[in-house]
Amino acid sequence: MTLGEGEPEVVLDGAGPIHRRIYEQIRDLIANGTLKPGEQLPTIRAAAVELGVNPNAVAQAYAELAQAGLVSDADGSGTYVAGSQENSSSPTALAALAADFLARAAELGFTAEDALRAVQALHERRNSP
Repeated sequence: MTLGEGEPEVVLDGAGPIHRRIYEQIRDLIANGTLKPGEQLPTIRAAAVELGVNPNAVAQAYAELAQAGLVSDADGSGTYVAGSQENSSSPTALAALAADFLARAAELGFTAEDALRAVQALHERRNSP
């Protein structure tokens, strides 16, 4: 799937769920600045056709990107790369990291609550005298 002006591509090689591979590649393209804020991603249908996958996989990847704050589709006129990702310590970068963590925990059979309890326990261990 070709994205943006410089024609970066999403390639479905490797293992794992298709929607995660799409999500991770687009996330990385945003993080490294290949996809710039304001650039429009292909429509779900166009991306699905180009990749030869079910549109639901693309829709799920786009939804996860939106949940992580990496893209915006609020106005219904398409999906666009969200604001600047230059600061890797930004709340958006942290949200993307958290979304990745929760998705990985879910792949291993844990609930979000399980994952949050584990983080809280780790935090308490690190901050105890």
